[in-house]
Amino acid sequence: MSSKVRTIIMPLVLGAIIITLAILEYKDLFYSFDQNITRFIVDNRRSKGNAIYYLSRILTEFGNYFVYAALFLALGFYFKWDYRVWYLLSIGIITILLNYGIKLIVSRDRPAAVYRWMKETSASFPSSHSAVSMALYLSLCIIAKYTIDNKIVKRIIMILSIILIIIIPITRIVLAVHYLTDVIGGMLVGLFTCILGFNIYLFKKLYNKGLIKKKEIKKSNYEIEE
Repeated sequence: MSSKVRTIIMPLVLGAIIITLAILEYKDLFYSFDQNITRFIVDNRRSKGNAIYYLSRILTEFGNYFVYAALFLALGFYFKWDYRVWYLLSIGIITILLNYGIKLIVSRDRPAAVYRWMKETSASFPSSHSAVSMALYLSLCIIAKYTIDNKIVKRIIMILSIILIIIIPITRIVLAVHYLTDVIGGMLVGLFTCILGFNIYLFKKLYNKGLIKKKEIKKSNYEIEE
C-alpha cells in the first residue's frame, strides 16, 4: 500500500462514520437511547443554580465563537501572525461550514426546552461546540508540540487543550442542549477536519521547517516530496 493512500485512510474512515451517523440521526434511530441518557442526566444534576450549573455554563463558553476570536488574536500576537495562526483560522472556518451543512441536512431537534439550562435555537446534530473545539484545540495541541520551544508553555497549552476537548462536549450534555450522539458527531467532524488539514498541509510545513524529524515520518508513513 503506498504512503499516499495511507495518509487518507483515516480521513476516509472518519468521513464514512460521520455520514453513517448522520443518516442514522436523520432516521431518528438513536432517539430512545439519547432520550434515556438525557433524562438520566437531568434527574441527577439537581436544580438549576447549583455549582454544576454555574461550572457548566462557564466551561461551555470556551467552545463559543467569541472565545475562538479572542484565542485567534492572542495566538496571532504570540506566533507573530505566521502560518500557524492562519492554519488554525482555516481549520476553524472549514469545521464550522461542514458542521453547519450537516445540521441543515439532518435538522434534528434539540432536547425538550424544559430540560435545557440555556437557550439554543439551531439544530442539534452535530454539536458545533464539540466540533470546533476538537478541531481547534487538537490542532493547537499539535502545533504546540512541534513548534513551541518553551517546555512550560508547551505543556500548559497541550494540557489545557486536551482538557477543553473533553470538558466542552460534556457541558453540552449536562446543560441538556445536546444529546450524547450530537457531541459524538461533533467531535468526529472536528477530528476529521483536524486530521485532513494536518495530512494536506501542516505535516509538510513542519517537515520543511525541520520541526518533524525523519524518524517520525517513518512512523507516520507519510510521503514528503523534498
